[in-house]
Amino acid sequence: MPWWSKVVTGGVTGLVLWGACQLVPWDAGRVYDSRVGMDGDVQLASGDRMTVVGLGDSLLVRPDSWFRRVCATGDVGSCENAGVRGDTTSGMYTRLGVDVLERKPSAMVLMGGTNDLRDDTPADVIVGQLDEIVRGAEDHGIRVVLCTVPPRDEYREQALALNDAIRSYAAGHDLKLLDLYSVVGTSEGLYGPGLSDDGIHPNAVGSERMAKLADVELPSLLG
Repeated sequence: MPWWSKVVTGGVTGLVLWGACQLVPWDAGRVYDSRVGMDGDVQLASGDRMTVVGLGDSLLVRPDSWFRRVCATGDVGSCENAGVRGDTTSGMYTRLGVDVLERKPSAMVLMGGTNDLRDDTPADVIVGQLDEIVRGAEDHGIRVVLCTVPPRDEYREQALALNDAIRSYAAGHDLKLLDLYSVVGTSEGLYGPGLSDDGIHPNAVGSERMAKLADVELPSLLG
């Protein structure tokens, strides 16, 4: 019995079973979205196996997300988008077994924490949950690239603190880091002018900036 089926009990098991029923099957060379069907699929170069899973929230799963744009180039191989709108790091950990480990990718791109800020979760607790996800993936031979999160205007100070904690954690654990905040955020914890329409998600211009950085850095980070 896999470890993730041992650690969940009670109501959380219901969440895992719901997720397992809603996941769409993987087909090499295509991007699918867990939970939300196959709207906005992107055709990629075909391959023998999936190489990258993106685990996160709406910042990955939105139709114009930076992760979709990068996957569409084919430069990182075949991708699966395991973003779930509104998810927190604890939810991502619950989904790790079904959405990542069972798919046996070569690597995982992890971007989480922005929705934890709504619940006033301290940065050290969020990073502790990210660490659980990282160790769970690495224990199964999956390389991990951790991402900083973009600004969240309503929680600007908390977002800055979280990203500082993510950077420190990555440096302290020799973990690959993709610092996406650096291309869309200001030192005040806000989006740069014209980069977001709601203060939470990057707009098309912001997503393009993030994708350009990922296009340059992600292939070597995943290598």
